[in-house]
Amino acid sequence: MYEEDRIRKVSNRIIIKRLLGYLGREKRLIIGAIILTIILTGILLIFPYLTKMAIDNYIISTVQIIQPEEEEIELIKSFNTEALIRLDEEKFAIKSNTLSSLPSSFVQELYNTKRLQVEKYYLFKAPYNDIIWKVVDYSEFKNIRLISHNALKKLSIKEVLILRASDIKGVKHIAYIFLALLIVHLGITFASIFALAYAGQIVMHRIRETVFTHLQRLKLSFFDRMPSGRLVTRATNDIEKLNEFFTDVLTGLFQDVFQCAGVMIVMIHLEPRLSLVSFTVIPLIAVAMSLFRRRIRRVYQRARLLLARLNSKISESLNGIKVIQL
Repeated sequence: MYEEDRIRKVSNRIIIKRLLGYLGREKRLIIGAIILTIILTGILLIFPYLTKMAIDNYIISTVQIIQPEEEEIELIKSFNTEALIRLDEEKFAIKSNTLSSLPSSFVQELYNTKRLQVEKYYLFKAPYNDIIWKVVDYSEFKNIRLISHNALKKLSIKEVLILRASDIKGVKHIAYIFLALLIVHLGITFASIFALAYAGQIVMHRIRETVFTHLQRLKLSFFDRMPSGRLVTRATNDIEKLNEFFTDVLTGLFQDVFQCAGVMIVMIHLEPRLSLVSFTVIPLIAVAMSLFRRRIRRVYQRARLLLARLNSKISESLNGIKVIQL
């Protein structure tokens, strides 16, 4: 029985510790790649926030007329200090997207008492383009004009573009920021992958030298017992898998871990109780991952063993062809 047929279970901690021993000065590259991945995660979390800003502030920036009482004004401002825009002494314009963050019972009470209108409006501040406003119905307050969503549909596309020029300008600004962050994202991704790949190649070079030096120091009796195909597998294929770990696995691992952590932090910030409910599935996922990891590890070890046997068989067959022909 060959030594590799006796598969021993080695903890991941021991394996990682031995790999770290080959890093040397390249630890700085790994640390740099981790820092770049953290920055990359922050950029990825900014993208949905920019999309939210574009939709809420410019694309569907509707308001509704509300007549709140003094204590209700304070309640609304506690959720969003910029949610209310005063129209006159009694009426305010409240951003429609703010209503979803208010208590549902409070919003329903406002609807029931007719203090919150169902009709949605687009809000425009002075100065105005009088050419467009001559052909559209609107409600006017001090330095503010409101046009209903239905009235806006009656205008032509050209008139709507002129009327909502400021909103279109805001969307363009966000698009430019989005594009700039995307370019930075691509640059950081390239730098992170390059750093890990460079460090991985140096580490693999050291491991190959160590393996080759170790093979040269072994006694001849070892090579009599061990087929050359199995040695080639250990010295080439297995080390190549370690190279894939540095170049492919580490990049995705760091990014996924930091991205999940960032998403969890944002979720807790937005809605703590709902986030805690969604986190209840994490233990189940952890158990499933642990079972899958143990199973796939045994299968992978078996696959490496069969590959070594296959290479050994092919090597012996090819080397014995000339002998058989004679």
